[in-house]
Amino acid sequence: MKEPASAVDLNRLAIFHEVAQLGSFSQAASKLRQPKSRVSRQIQALEDELGVQLIYRTTRQFQLTPAGEELLARSRPLLNELKSALESVATAAEEVAGRIRVTVPDDVGVELMGPWCHEFMESYPRVYIELHTGNQVVDLVRDSYDLAVRMGRLRDSSLWHKKVGVMSLACVISPERAARLNAGRVPAVEKLPFLAFGTAEPGTRVVNLTNGKDKRALTFTTAFAANNFFVLRAMAIRGAGVTMLPPFLAREPIERGQLVPVLKGWHSEGTSVQLVMPQQRDIPERLKRFVEFLAGKLGSVL
Repeated sequence: MKEPASAVDLNRLAIFHEVAQLGSFSQAASKLRQPKSRVSRQIQALEDELGVQLIYRTTRQFQLTPAGEELLARSRPLLNELKSALESVATAAEEVAGRIRVTVPDDVGVELMGPWCHEFMESYPRVYIELHTGNQVVDLVRDSYDLAVRMGRLRDSSLWHKKVGVMSLACVISPERAARLNAGRVPAVEKLPFLAFGTAEPGTRVVNLTNGKDKRALTFTTAFAANNFFVLRAMAIRGAGVTMLPPFLAREPIERGQLVPVLKGWHSEGTSVQLVMPQQRDIPERLKRFVEFLAGKLGSVL
């Protein structure tokens, strides 16, 4: 029983087109860089699949059968369309175009990503960025994300990652608190109410700081805790106490005179900041460019 037409090998059909258009097995073999014997076998296999003879061949003569002429005429536009589609897909992979789904922590997303995404899209207007902000670690593969900004040690070693810098936290307080501290009304920064990041029980918290090779431990009394640096920053600006912020969140309030750094030169131990994405054999050009762009931007503010 002959195979249904849907089972025909398209590679053999492409070889048939070359043979038919050139009118020669030898010329087709030369163009395809295949042995003439292999080209002949492929045509014979195609005829067997279709159950019809496509070419009359003798030692001196080459001629398409009526079935061969019909197949050539009807399949030529289809093969040309398929070739065009494949070339279009291959070209698109090299273009800086398409969607990029990114997930980043709240502080990075709200404070930094808006201007950065706008700048990237100004350079590459055919790129569409979908940004997700949140402190919950999402599954990049399950949730179909192209890229993530992650802090600290990676939980999944199968992911591709690129370290872009180290984030340290520094102590800041309001100018009013700083004036009272300098005036001696508060004997030390450790006496100030501490605004802690994350979850914290009321009571003391030890914060380890470093200044080059020197290290010191401060013991604070926690007065408030939040899992969001923006909340801590707002509380510190209002004079609620001392808190620790990453440099990119403290810089602007310090420049405006809303916050004052204390213990200059001292900061927390650094936490690695990494770009992470699922492993893939061929990375789209848009993603390559965005990874390079974002790595530079993050490195400049950490």
